[in-house]
Amino acid sequence: MILFKYQALGNDYLLCDPALTPQLPSREMIQKICSHHYGLGSDGLLWGPLASARAQTALRIFNPDGSEAEKSGNGLRIFARYCVDAGYYMADEQFSIETQGGIVTAIVFSEKDEAEIAMGKAIFDSQMIPASGENREIINKTLIVDNQSFKITALSLGNPHCVIESEDLSENYIRKWGPKIEKHSLFTKGINVQFMKILEPHRIQIGIWERGTGYTLASGSSATAAAATAVRLGKAQFPITVIVPGGELYISQNKDEFLLLRGPVKKVYQGILKFS
Repeated sequence: MILFKYQALGNDYLLCDPALTPQLPSREMIQKICSHHYGLGSDGLLWGPLASARAQTALRIFNPDGSEAEKSGNGLRIFARYCVDAGYYMADEQFSIETQGGIVTAIVFSEKDEAEIAMGKAIFDSQMIPASGENREIINKTLIVDNQSFKITALSLGNPHCVIESEDLSENYIRKWGPKIEKHSLFTKGINVQFMKILEPHRIQIGIWERGTGYTLASGSSATAAAATAVRLGKAQFPITVIVPGGELYISQNKDEFLLLRGPVKKVYQGILKFS
């Protein structure tokens, strides 16, 4: 199995190119490969490029537990970087990628080790998240978890997010509350959780608990969801710098109200994996 490892502010993915490794790894194999103790260690596995009837290429994204994710902002930026490195597309030229969470466009910049993804529009409709109960918007609403009250905003970027304003962004706090909110009965398919602190009108900071992954140093879709929430709450304005434990990501909005995610991506290594 030929694997390529890339990282985006410490959010690391392994990539399998079907042209080089034709067989998609099983769920059990993905769990083993992504394990930091028994495998290579990764925040997920990317499977692509794949043929698409709707876009120029397609990508499947798998969490470390083997479940399939609809979308990943950093995973998409890593995939875009690989596509340029491998010669599928050119730097500084936009190309489209189909995911389970919809079609996005990508561009890799030649002057910097950065890639940008047009993530689409933020959707606050509860049916699209999805969240249980009647169709509504869940904006700055109270959620009770183990007698603790949280003010939450839920939204979809093609994958689900729950953003919570918090003064405590410590890893211990996120590890305590993240998994409980991820699996709360309100969110019928689970949810990614972001704890957010507003610093300035164009600058916020977040801690991240990813569905199917856990605590992570960076997440592109989480940064995008938090920025969209800060704007929706009237507490920030685009463009927004989002500070994550691994560094900084940049979120802006184009004239079509599509959210643009930009940040660094670097190749770590490539190799051939043979399990004994």
